[in-house]
Amino acid sequence: MGKTKINLKSSIDFDKVRFRYPTAPITQPDTLQGVTFKIKAGTSTAIVGPSGSGKSTIVQMIERFYDPSSGTISLDGAKLTDFDLSQLRMSIGYVSQEPTLILGSIRENMLFSNKDATEDDIIRALQKANAGFVQELEGGLDAYVGSTTVQNLSGGQKQRLAIARALIKEPSILILDEATSALDPKSEQDVQQAIEKIQQSENLTIIMIAHRLQTIATAQNLLFINSPKEILAAERGTKEYDRIFNLLKSQNYKHQAIEDDIIEDSMFDQSNPDFEIPEERLDDLLDASMAVKHAVGTGILDLGATLPGPADAENLDVV
Repeated sequence: MGKTKINLKSSIDFDKVRFRYPTAPITQPDTLQGVTFKIKAGTSTAIVGPSGSGKSTIVQMIERFYDPSSGTISLDGAKLTDFDLSQLRMSIGYVSQEPTLILGSIRENMLFSNKDATEDDIIRALQKANAGFVQELEGGLDAYVGSTTVQNLSGGQKQRLAIARALIKEPSILILDEATSALDPKSEQDVQQAIEKIQQSENLTIIMIAHRLQTIATAQNLLFINSPKEILAAERGTKEYDRIFNLLKSQNYKHQAIEDDIIEDSMFDQSNPDFEIPEERLDDLLDASMAVKHAVGTGILDLGATLPGPADAENLDVV
């Protein structure tokens, strides 16, 4: 197939997919054991399940960092392996848990994902990502980021820039890999608003790996990994969706309730003499650390879906 971007129209289909990591001990069961499910094009889908259940594995197989041990994955009926790898990845935008900006201006960060983008393209992408704050910075698009001594952006602002950078390449598929889980409540709300805005205005297939109920609630569809052999799919507005969501809520999924489990910003203010990281948030911080290691290890970072290789990643100045 030619190296034009893939225009996903129908669905991503997993059919009887089995997978085990090449380095997994022989005694360890397969991560996925013959699962079949569908991700509808043009909608948002949250993949949920316990840690280690295979959420990231599913995304990595869509990106073709791994292929199934057996079974098939297809896009609009065409086998995933039939697409040129660069064609596939240029059609995917990826935003990780920890936003990574290259040392340079905001303009340079955006052009890294699409070197042919015009200033109007950049502004539109920033607006879609709810990143209008850029116009208020000294220097605007030419404000220097990537160094706390030059432009100290919040986690939420960096994440919205990362989303804008993914959008400017006009992908068919946008993957948000726990994009809000390392943020404080205010920043999380800003990023969620950006995601909701994208859902309403863009014909994108959005795949979210999510732990927080607030993020899960924004998705139109749920994929719940019930076991290595069973993935439950449900669409918002159905009884099955409500059943799965209520199950997650009853389990206090990742210690997050939709409205009443809000952690005050002051609890994360290290200048506060009473500063202490709540025990229930340690998992989130550990997950953030692991996300950075995964991003650098695979070379994916969160740089749109340009996907530089690991050797390129080593030569980038990132924060």
